[in-house]
Amino acid sequence: MKKEIESKLDKISDAWNSYIFKYEFCFKRLKGNSDLRTNYFGDLMGYFDDTLDIAFESVPPNREDYTSTFSFNISFLQSLYIQQDFIEELLIIFKTGITKGDLKKNPDYNENRDLRNELVGHPIRKNKGELISSTLFSYQAKKGVIEYMRYHKENSFNFETKSYNIDDIRRAHFNFLCHYLDKIISSIKKELRVFLKQLNTILNVLKTDSFKQILDVAQNYFEDIFEAEYCFEKETLLHIYEKRDSHPRYQHVIRRFLEYLEESVLETQNDIKIFCEDKKLVPDFIENSPINIIFKKASELLPEELEKAKKVNFNYEIGKLFTERTEQYEFFSNLLKTEFKDDSTILAELYHMESNRFIKGEYYSALKYMSTLIRKQYP
Repeated sequence: MKKEIESKLDKISDAWNSYIFKYEFCFKRLKGNSDLRTNYFGDLMGYFDDTLDIAFESVPPNREDYTSTFSFNISFLQSLYIQQDFIEELLIIFKTGITKGDLKKNPDYNENRDLRNELVGHPIRKNKGELISSTLFSYQAKKGVIEYMRYHKENSFNFETKSYNIDDIRRAHFNFLCHYLDKIISSIKKELRVFLKQLNTILNVLKTDSFKQILDVAQNYFEDIFEAEYCFEKETLLHIYEKRDSHPRYQHVIRRFLEYLEESVLETQNDIKIFCEDKKLVPDFIENSPINIIFKKASELLPEELEKAKKVNFNYEIGKLFTERTEQYEFFSNLLKTEFKDDSTILAELYHMESNRFIKGEYYSALKYMSTLIRKQYP
């Protein structure tokens, strides 16, 4: 039971992190408020996960150990109650249209909630000072059974014993969770299918010649692309695009951005189809491997490590230049100047980076172009 619930919760969390919170278009579709921009959703899902062991895997103690039995009953019933509240909150967040009134019509919800309220929430219940009921856990309950004594106004306060099998309580709660988690996932799928179609707008605009229009559409529906690489910020790209005819380095960045945008949209669409259809699909493309940035200090780099790094496309040195760390820039720049002292094209990019070190568009367009030239020499 626990694994099935975990799988559904993971699916909801994946959708939230990968699409709903990530893209403003999806977030606005849910009419997300300022609360949802905090860690509120993450806290909710984390607390839900933390209570799963209590709800589905905790083992009732022997009935002779009354204190442990008492603690188990309270924590067990309270964990179900908490998860019911979390489901109610998730139904609201994902705009399912299901209300608390609808939940109350579900016996798997009602019976467990009433049991918790009677034993944990209000063991002595009054209404306007008038006694309604009182309850007390039984000392004689068998293992795996929640049993209690009850005195209730509706029974003229005559003594009665009520008994519930813990496995039955769990099964009802499991059915409740599965039913409404599936409703939530269905609502998410509906929204993601809208997003899936909207992403076609980007693919269509890529066929036009208007670079600014491409950036505007990406900003509206796929803004995460602007954080994918150092020189992919919108204003930086506009700066580079204006200079596209003056040097190949600028053309290289624009071409790379357009390719990466198309690849990312196709990949996202493919992932959404996988999510919505609950099956594996063949990827539309295989993305090129990015540069592997290593955050090891230059002083810690042994000669044999440096030699090894040079044999793998100079990823280490290039990675250090991408981080633009002031105290190490000269060291790694000079290494490449020495290595490529006879290559005027690569040297030109290194010197362009040096003279435009704090102009993002210039620095990173030269660095990306140079790294491509190096890869061609050392595939």
